[in-house]
Amino acid sequence: MSYSLDHRAKKICVSVVVILLMLSSVFSSNVLAATIDTEATELPGVTYQTHIQNEGWSQGWMSSGELSGSEGKGYRLEGIKINLTGSVPSGLEIEYRTHVQNKGWEQEWATNGEFSGSEGEGFRLEGIQIRLTGENAANYSVKYRTHIQNEGWVQGWVSDGALSGSEGKSLRLEAIEIIIEKQSAGVANEPADPVVTDPVVTDPVVTDPGVTDPGVTDPGVTEPTPPVSQEVNVRDFGAKGDGVSDDTSAIQKAINEASSKNVTLTMPAATYMVTSQLELKNNTKISGYGATLYMAPQQSAVANILWSNPASYISNVTIEGLTLKSQNTIAGTDYYANSMISNVQGMFFQGISNLTIKDVAMDSMYVGIKMGQSGSTRNTGITISNLKIDKSGMPIQISGTNNFTMTDSVLNSSEGGTKWLHSAYIRGDNSHFYFGNVEFNNASGGGIAVAGNDKFPTAPDHIVFENCRIKNSVVGMHINTGANNVTIRGLSIEGSSLGFKIVNANNLSINDVNISGAIPSTSDIGAFSIGNSSQSNISNVTVDSTGMAGALFWLIGEVKDTNISGMDVTNVDKIPLISANSASKTTNVVVENSNFKYKSIDKYGIGFRGVGSQAVLRNNTFTNSGTAYSYLIYNPEGTSIQVSDNSYSGFQRLNASSDFSVVANNFNLLTAKVD
Repeated sequence: MSYSLDHRAKKICVSVVVILLMLSSVFSSNVLAATIDTEATELPGVTYQTHIQNEGWSQGWMSSGELSGSEGKGYRLEGIKINLTGSVPSGLEIEYRTHVQNKGWEQEWATNGEFSGSEGEGFRLEGIQIRLTGENAANYSVKYRTHIQNEGWVQGWVSDGALSGSEGKSLRLEAIEIIIEKQSAGVANEPADPVVTDPVVTDPVVTDPGVTDPGVTDPGVTEPTPPVSQEVNVRDFGAKGDGVSDDTSAIQKAINEASSKNVTLTMPAATYMVTSQLELKNNTKISGYGATLYMAPQQSAVANILWSNPASYISNVTIEGLTLKSQNTIAGTDYYANSMISNVQGMFFQGISNLTIKDVAMDSMYVGIKMGQSGSTRNTGITISNLKIDKSGMPIQISGTNNFTMTDSVLNSSEGGTKWLHSAYIRGDNSHFYFGNVEFNNASGGGIAVAGNDKFPTAPDHIVFENCRIKNSVVGMHINTGANNVTIRGLSIEGSSLGFKIVNANNLSINDVNISGAIPSTSDIGAFSIGNSSQSNISNVTVDSTGMAGALFWLIGEVKDTNISGMDVTNVDKIPLISANSASKTTNVVVENSNFKYKSIDKYGIGFRGVGSQAVLRNNTFTNSGTAYSYLIYNPEGTSIQVSDNSYSGFQRLNASSDFSVVANNFNLLTAKVD
């Protein structure tokens, strides 16, 4: 009986314990769930909106991992806004920047809903970086992935300031997803150390004491895989780098090996002599900081140092840190007459995509970088930064190329040569070029030439120069032979005979330009020579005319739909402001809101002489600090020139008595009277 009671009591105790354990488990689970819910509630969210080709901002805001953009439509992302939402800890902010077609990386990071990218220009986003900042940033991680043209989502998720997308491939971003996650305890936005696990090794199968059977493979033994080398060294292929031995063969073998393995070819600091061209292949990556490739001057035919075979279109090439060098010891002929040359070209590429050139120098080149297309296929995706070329006949000559970007570079031509040699020659079959913070110096032709040619089916189109400089070139900038959609945003021209020579070019935007230090040397003289061109806007141009000859503006042939405004011109000395001869015809040419200051004048300064010419001069100020002259403007019969709302001094009257202009409301600053 007592046994039965004891047994029954034990069962009751066990049941009570089980019930208590179950209640504890339920309670703990609820507490854990509540904790998780609380943490989820406290996690900040992220919201983002993209500007999509053809759709604009119509898609609206997406949040926390939702897709913004599109898949399968082929539409580019053009801009983005990103912001934090929900429970955002004090001081936590999100910032981001984009890599934009033709512009590269934005210099300033956008923050907390600000716009990054471009709007209304039709430029694609190619890459993006996103990161968290502030005192609480170490507690969270922002992760993001992009849908890339031709690649989809294959790149996967990246985080905390890493690049998503690409540079130098000219591939558009089509969609993006972004999330915020809480960092694990102790993680502060740095990658964790890799986990190293020692291999597990078991004893081999033994058939006789002390003897391992060579015919038996033990599945318990894992042979370690040798690490894959991420570089190839030219020294390993016999390159001496003494500046005397011929290293051509050794370097070519190293290029072939590195390219086939898709690893970097390293060239240690030294001078490597080459005697024939080195052919680059797919996936060539050369790092040569401190290394020089030297080729001796060529007595007959021009030779290349680096070259691509036009029969084999190649991709994914990077050249960084190298110096390419020769010597100018040969008397030049033809275009190179009156100069010394080397007959050595630094690089000649025909048929290449995704090319990156960074931190490269060249000296004494016939042409520094020359590019042309392979058959009907153009080069594309060219990115060049921190390039310096010295004493070279033509530092760069480019044709057959799309999507070309050069930044932070200096292109110095050699002395001598003819008017056909330019520091940068952008020829036909080129589209979507961007130059930012580049110098073009010492050219016997133009510092810059953007010009078509009968050899090319299409003229250069969509070419942008921003914050660039031209020094000591005979002509600052040539724009001619069909060039279209050329944009200048910030340019200084110093020491040129003529600032701009524009012939047969259309849709030009020239803004924020400074011209000074004129050195008249040829028949190309003045600030602007414009012939047979239309749809041009010239604004905010400062000209110090000291030493300038010819005329401030030459208008030649048929000039249409051209607006000139915001000119600030000083030290004009006995040259016309506008000279349009009897063979010219202007239509809808407007000069307005500008200041022109003569230091002396001995002949009228503005004349549209072509029959049928039409122009407007309004809201300008014309002054002469020298001996007062009789008049400034003379336009003959057969022209239709409107002159109104201008101010003047230093002239007895603004228009000649025999002038045929339509004159109204012009103010004499000395007499304080209106004409």
